Amino acid sequence: AEQVLDQLPRLIEQDNLSEAITIIQRLLDEEPYRLVATAEDPRLYHSVRSEIHDALLGSESLLQRYRIVQEPLAKRLLGEGEIGRVERSLLLTSSGADAALTLAERLYESADFDVASRMIEQLDRHPDRKPGSDIARRSARLLARIAPLAGQESLQTLALRFADEAGLADEITEDDLEFVERPRAATIRSTGLAEPGPAFSPGKLLPRPLRSASIADSSEGNLIGASLLRGQRLSSGEPKPWLVPVLAGDLVLVNDLKQVTAWDRVTLERVWRFSPESDRNGAGIDAAIVNFRRGNEPNAEDSSAVTVAGGVALAITHETDQRNRLSAPRLNALSIDTGERLWSVVPSALRREWHEANFSSQPIIVGDTAVCSLFQFSPLRRVMSTHMVGLDLYTGELRWARLLGTAGVAPSQRIERIAHLAVEREGVIYRSDPLGVIAALDAHSGEPVWIRRLGGEEGYTGSNRQPWQQTAPIIVGDRLIVLAPDQLSVQVFNRLSGELITEREASSLGWPDYILRSSDRLICVGASLTTLPIDEIASAEPAEILDSEERARGRVRLVGNKLLVPTDSGTRLIDPARPDQSGTDIDLDYPGAPTALGDQLIVADGSFVHTYLPWPTAEETLMRRMEESPDDPDIALTFAELAYRAGVVGRIADAADSALASIDRLGESERARVARDRLFAS
Repeated sequence: AEQVLDQLPRLIEQDNLSEAITIIQRLLDEEPYRLVATAEDPRLYHSVRSEIHDALLGSESLLQRYRIVQEPLAKRLLGEGEIGRVERSLLLTSSGADAALTLAERLYESADFDVASRMIEQLDRHPDRKPGSDIARRSARLLARIAPLAGQESLQTLALRFADEAGLADEITEDDLEFVERPRAATIRSTGLAEPGPAFSPGKLLPRPLRSASIADSSEGNLIGASLLRGQRLSSGEPKPWLVPVLAGDLVLVNDLKQVTAWDRVTLERVWRFSPESDRNGAGIDAAIVNFRRGNEPNAEDSSAVTVAGGVALAITHETDQRNRLSAPRLNALSIDTGERLWSVVPSALRREWHEANFSSQPIIVGDTAVCSLFQFSPLRRVMSTHMVGLDLYTGELRWARLLGTAGVAPSQRIERIAHLAVEREGVIYRSDPLGVIAALDAHSGEPVWIRRLGGEEGYTGSNRQPWQQTAPIIVGDRLIVLAPDQLSVQVFNRLSGELITEREASSLGWPDYILRSSDRLICVGASLTTLPIDEIASAEPAEILDSEERARGRVRLVGNKLLVPTDSGTRLIDPARPDQSGTDIDLDYPGAPTALGDQLIVADGSFVHTYLPWPTAEETLMRRMEESPDDPDIALTFAELAYRAGVVGRIADAADSALASIDRLGESERARVARDRLFAS
C-alpha cells in the first residue's frame, strides 16, 4: 500500500491515469482500512482509504477520470443492494454519495445519530455536493433531522453550514436545530472515571453514615443497620482503593470482580445482585477455551468500574479457582432494572486465538455498541498485544476488532500493566495504550480515523501505577490532551487528524500518574496535585493544590468543576480554580473511595458502601416514594430506620404505622411476613 501511494504522484505526472485508477481501486477493494504512515509524520498513521481520498481530491484530472471509469460499476453494485461496499470502496462516485446517504438514513432510523452524522460528514468534500445540488440538499436535510437528537453544538454548526451551502438557509434555521429533550430513562448513564460527575454541595453532613451496606455479604437482610442501630462500629477490613462506587440514576453500583451489586442511592436498600457462579447456565455465549495465564497477567482491579447506558450495565467479573485466585475474565451485560444477565462472554469465545487474552480497563458504551479493550500476553512467543473490540450491546455478538499494537517481551521482563481509559466524542473512541500508541477509532465500525505511535521505549508499560491511577485522553474542542504512556510528557494533538500540536515535559508538571480536566483547568495527579490553565499547557506555571502527605490512597474524582480527594480522615472538596485555598475537609467515620451527587456523599471502603446524606433530603425523597407506592412496606420501614439513625425519633412512630398499614394490605403473603419480621427486628 505504501509503495502504491508513493507511485501515485509519478503516475499522475506521466498522465498514466488508467494504471493509477486500477491500483488505487484494488487497494480500496482489498484493504481500505490498512494503516500507512503519513508523508509528513512517520509516527502518524491514516487508513489507506483516507489517504487515497485525499490523493483523488488533490488531483482534478485523476478525480474526473476516476469518476467516469468507476461510476458504471458503482451504479450496478448499488442496484444489486451492495450499499456498504459502494460506500466503502467507491465513495467519490455519484453512486457512492447516494450509498452514503442511504446508510445514514438507516442509521438515523436506528437512533445511531453519531454514526449517521459521521457518514454524512464524509461527504463534506464530495464533488457532487455542489451548492444547490440534490446531494447537497439531501445531506443538509438529513443532518438537520439528526442534529436536534444528537445534542452536540458542533453538529448544529455543521448542519447550518450544510444548509447554507445547499441553498436552504431559509428552510433550516437555528430554531429548527434546537436540542430535543430525551426521556429520563434514555439519559441514565454512568460517569466515567475521568469524566466530571454531578456537582456536589455537601451542606451539613454528619461524620456517621446514614446507612451502610455490605459489598460481599450474600444474605438478603439489609440490617447492617442492626449494628448501626445499636451504635456499634463496623469492621471495614482491608482497604480497596480500586473498588469505586458508580452512580447511574437512582442506583449506586459496585463490582468487586466476583459479583456486581446495585443499591438504591438514597436508602442503600439492595435492588439486585449478580453473582456469575450462581448464573452460569444463563450465559448467551460461552467459552470453548478458558486459558488464563498467571504470573504475568495485568492487574484485574483496573477493570472493576461498571459502565451503564442504554438500560444495560457492563461489568467485568472473574471466576475464582480453588485457592480463591481470580481467573477467566468475563464481560457481563446486565439489565440495569433487574440485574438479569443479558449475555456474557470470555475473549476466547469471540475469537479462538484470544485464548490468552483478558478484558482490561472499563468498557465504554456508544449507542448500541460496547467497546472494550483486550490485552494478550503469549508467553511462548514472548509477545504482548492490545486489541479494541466492538460488541453488540444487547446480544454480545462481535461487530469489529482492531489491533492497536504489539511488542516483544524480554524473558526477564515482568509485566506490571495498568490499562488506560477510553473516551468518546461524536461517535469516535480515543484511547492511549501502555504499548506506546494512541488511536482514534469509529465506534460503530472500528475503522481507524488515525493511529499514532508515541515516543518512549517500545513495549514500555508504564511505571508502577496503581489500578486506580488510570489515565485517559482529555478532549477540549478539536484538541486531544494525552499523558504519554512513558509518563515523560503531556502531549496535545489535533483530535481530527492526529497531528502533534505541542508537548511539555512531565517533570515540570509534578510527574503526573494521570490527568483530569476541570472546566478550563488541567489537573495533574501524581505525588502532588497541580493545576494550570488548559489552554496554556506549554507555557503556564503549574500551581500546587495538595501534596501527597494530605492525601490517602485512591482516585481523585471530578464532581462538577471541583475535585473530591480521598484523605485519611474522609475526603476533601477542592476548587482547582482557586489553588491558593485549601478546600473543605469532610470528616467521615468510614473513609474510602468517594463519589457524590447533590448533597449526598457515597463512599466504598472495601467491605461496605456508606451513604452520608442530610436527613431533610432523605426525608423528602422517602415521603415522595411512600405517596407513590403506599402498598410497599419496605419504603416505610426504611424511613423508620433512617429516622432513628438521624436522631429524628419523632418520625419513627408514623413510619411504623404506615408500614403496618401496608403489611395489612398485603394479607398473608410471603412479602408481608418478611416485612413484619423486619419491622419487629428493627
